[in-house]
Amino acid sequence: PNDPAGNLAAAWHSYNFNSCSSESCFDQQLAPVIAQVPLVAGEIGENTCSHGYIDRVMAWLDAKGASYLGWTWNTWDCSSGPSLISDYNGTPTNFGVGLRDHLKGMH
Repeated sequence: PNDPAGNLAAAWHSYNFNSCSSESCFDQQLAPVIAQVPLVAGEIGENTCSHGYIDRVMAWLDAKGASYLGWTWNTWDCSSGPSLISDYNGTPTNFGVGLRDHLKGMH
């Protein structure tokens, strides 16, 4: 696209169950995009009731200077889809703990 104002950015959703879910795929598919425009992962998540996948995604995105948001602020069963919280008081799931702790550790 033509972007004379320089306002173009790319968006991406990343889950452990996507076809592109490895650092080698990120390097091949996303790094060239990041070299051209800012990238925000509008949704990152996993259905493993843990945070191993998003730990890798956040590390990769941090190294590239990209942005990301966790998904989702719902109380779903974490094995059926990403859920950051287990109740609407904000009690984090293990997945939510991973995102929270990573963000708290950033300077």
